[in-house]
Amino acid sequence: MNILSLGFLQVGFRKLIFFSLVSILLMSCKKLVEVSAPSTSFNADNVYGSDGTAISVLTGVYTSMSNGSLTIPGEMRTLDLFASIYIDDVIFQQALSTNQGYIDFYINNLSSAVNGGQYWTVAYRYIFTCNQAYEQLTASKTITPSIKLQLLGESRFFRAFNYYYLVNLYGDIPWVSTTDFVVNSRIAKTPQQTILNNIISDLVEAKNDLSTKYLDGSLLNVVSTRYRLTTYAASALLTKVYLMQKSWDKAESEASTLIGNSQTFSLESFANVFLATSNEAIWQLQSVSSTQWTPNGPLFILPTSGPSSTNPFFLTSSFLNTFESNDLRKKNWINSVTAQGKSYFFPFKYKAKSGTPAPTESYTFFRLADVILNRAEARAQQGKLDLALADLNLVRARAGLPNVTGVNQNELLDTILHERRVEMFTEGGSRFFDLKRFNKIDQVMPAISAGKGGTWASYKSLFPISSVEVARNTLLTQNPGY
Repeated sequence: MNILSLGFLQVGFRKLIFFSLVSILLMSCKKLVEVSAPSTSFNADNVYGSDGTAISVLTGVYTSMSNGSLTIPGEMRTLDLFASIYIDDVIFQQALSTNQGYIDFYINNLSSAVNGGQYWTVAYRYIFTCNQAYEQLTASKTITPSIKLQLLGESRFFRAFNYYYLVNLYGDIPWVSTTDFVVNSRIAKTPQQTILNNIISDLVEAKNDLSTKYLDGSLLNVVSTRYRLTTYAASALLTKVYLMQKSWDKAESEASTLIGNSQTFSLESFANVFLATSNEAIWQLQSVSSTQWTPNGPLFILPTSGPSSTNPFFLTSSFLNTFESNDLRKKNWINSVTAQGKSYFFPFKYKAKSGTPAPTESYTFFRLADVILNRAEARAQQGKLDLALADLNLVRARAGLPNVTGVNQNELLDTILHERRVEMFTEGGSRFFDLKRFNKIDQVMPAISAGKGGTWASYKSLFPISSVEVARNTLLTQNPGY
C-alpha cells in the first residue's frame, strides 16, 4: 500500500525524488522565492546542491498550501469550510447545490469510498516531501549554513503541522519518517499519544532551527510580512499539541513566550486582524492568485441576491445566538444580506472577494488571540483561575465585553469554549477540534446532526480513511464505524 498516494512507487527511488521535486519546483511562487531559476537541470543529486534550488523545494510547499479554493477538501485551510459545515456553525443550503462533498460533510455522512479521506492523501504527500527534504538537506555539504538550518526547521515544522491535523481528523495514524517506500508500504497505525510525542519532538527541533525574524524568499533579508516560518510558528503549534496531550504547564509556558513578546505580537483592531500588516498574525500564507487575496472572501461573502449555487453557505442561528449583546466581533466579522424578505448572515473576517496587484489581506493560520485563549485553557485546567480569567478577559475586552468574574473551574472552562467559538469561527477547524478536546462533541452534535437531516454517532468525531488506502495495506485498519 502507498499511504502517500503519490502514484510513483512503480519507479525507482531516484526517479521518485526527481518527479516529486519537479512537481514542487514547478509550483514555486516567484514572490516568495526571490532567487533566479536554476540554469541547469536538476535531479536527486544536485537539487540540494545550491541555496536557490533547495529553497525552492520548501517554497513549493508554501505555494501548494496557498493554491486553490476552499471548495475541495484536502488542503488543511479548507477545514474553514468543511469542518464548519460538519459541526454547528455554518449551514449548507442543500437545495442550491448537488455537490456530494458538501452534502456528505454537512449531514455527517462521510464514506470511506467517497469523502473524508482527502485530508489523509494530501497530508501524507506533504509529509513525504518533508522527509525527503530533511534527508537531502542533512546530507548536503554545499548549502549556506544559515539557510540550511532554516530549511531543516521548515521541513520539520511542515511535517509536524500535517501530523497535527491528521491526528485530529483520524486519530491513530501511521507515523512515516522515511522516504523508503518499501518501509512506508508496510506501516500500521501508531497510537495517538506516540504521534503527539513525535510531533512535539519535531516542533522543538523546528523551534531551535527556525529564524526569530521574518525572512524573504532568499532567506537572507528581514521583511515585515509574516509568510515564511519562524520559531514563533513552532511555538504556536506547540501550544495546541500540549493542550491535546493535557500537558497544561507546558502549554502555558509555550504560550507565554509568544504573549510576552509584545514587540512582535499584539492584539489588533478588528479591521486589521487579517491584513498582511497585522501584528496579531504569527503565520500567514501569501496569495498566489492574481484574482483573489484569500479564498475565504469569494466563498463566504454572499451576493446581494442571497445564497446561490456558488455561495450556498451562511451562519447558523444557533451560532449567531451565542454572541453576547454588543459583542464587536458580531459587528465586525459578520455581515448579512436580505433576499426575498429573509436575512442571511455570513462570515466576514476576510472582506475582499477579489484582489488587486497589491493585496491587503492574507490567509492567517496562527494568531495571537488564539494563543491567549490556549493559555487561558491551560491555566484553567491547572486551577489557576485568576490567571485564566485575566487571559480570557483580555480577549473579551477587545470585543467590548465586560470581564467574567466569580466562576468555578468548570464554568470557566465552559466560558473559554464559548469564547473560542465566537473568536475562532471558520478558522482551521477550530470549533471541531475544540468540541473534541473539551469532550463536548457527543453532547452537542446529536441534535445538530438531526436538524441537518443526518444522524450522529461517536465514531463520527473521526473521519474515515480512504478504502483505497486500506485495501493497499493489510496492516492499516479502517477507523471504527466506517
